[in-house]
Amino acid sequence: MVSIINVAGFLLGLYFLLRSYLLIKKKREEVADFLVWSIIGASLLLLTLVPQVGDTLAEYLDIRTRASTIFALAIFLLYLIIFRMNMLNRSLDRQISVLNEEIAVLKHELENR
Repeated sequence: MVSIINVAGFLLGLYFLLRSYLLIKKKREEVADFLVWSIIGASLLLLTLVPQVGDTLAEYLDIRTRASTIFALAIFLLYLIIFRMNMLNRSLDRQISVLNEEIAVLKHELENR
């Protein structure tokens, strides 16, 4: 029997795959991001189409239920995504600081002419 959560997971997996493909096709997404979201989408599709994979994974990780396993993996994945976003944010912050310094130098040179 197909449950609503399986249908939702399947549709979400398809959405991640399709959206990532369209963004990479339009060159609005990096390859690393495409791979991450494609893996997430494919994993969701696999877990909804073959529920035994979730049971096997739960047994391997010594977690009682498939749902707990999926939640634990989702939380772990979210931590990784937050860490990556934090690193990107720091990099962009450094780039903004460098640009501000360059603008200040150029502005100072223009005023002194």
